[in-house]
Amino acid sequence: MASTNTDILNRASFIFEGTVVKLDASSLPVLPQRPGLAIVQFDRGFLVNPVLGKLKGRPITVQLAQEGNGAMRAGQRLIFFANAWVHGKEVAVNELAHVPVSAESKKEVESFVASLPERHLSERIATAALIVHGTVTEIARAEDIPRIPSEHDPLWMRAVIAVTEVVKGNQQEPIRGKGATVTLLFPGSRDIAFRNAPRPSVRQEAVYLLHRSTALPPSAYITPDPADIQPSSSLATIRKSLGVK
Repeated sequence: MASTNTDILNRASFIFEGTVVKLDASSLPVLPQRPGLAIVQFDRGFLVNPVLGKLKGRPITVQLAQEGNGAMRAGQRLIFFANAWVHGKEVAVNELAHVPVSAESKKEVESFVASLPERHLSERIATAALIVHGTVTEIARAEDIPRIPSEHDPLWMRAVIAVTEVVKGNQQEPIRGKGATVTLLFPGSRDIAFRNAPRPSVRQEAVYLLHRSTALPPSAYITPDPADIQPSSSLATIRKSLGVK
């Protein structure tokens, strides 16, 4: 995209199309109007956290980036690349950059956002310590993992995975051969801190992207990200990402 770059796209967590309503103004009581702020009507979201609810037509207060905003005017339609800042009755964001709305700019942003799941999966594959294809045979409480005296205790559970294939892993990992298994720890707690953690089930056949945690024993594997447990149909994609057949 001519007016922005890949670094800004990667850094932005709030991308939307909007119409500039008023400069040097704010729609949030906690942010008094001042130079460098702008109220922008939210017209369309490209990348927006769903927890913010319905934003169409609502005023978004934008902390403008320092460069390139002198020509901004009320009524202008722009695509904003920003990060969340204040969430309340209304929303404020910190702008990284903006570009004029055009068929080309919308197409490029749509293409970038559509690629995010694939890019995220590639990152999880690259950082996984071990990737196996297998089936969960049993699940039980991980009694040997010390409890945390807190409401945020993960209440660790242990899943035993019967391994059918090691897709990525150290040759020294003792899980090769017929009857090999690997254990996976996952939170049994439903606390908000673990809301997005995937939870395997008995007889679940999948590809498990296993990661280490410095807060757990060195031998422990976890899958803290929703992308860490993939359907068996993703095997070809994961092998391709690793450059193996």
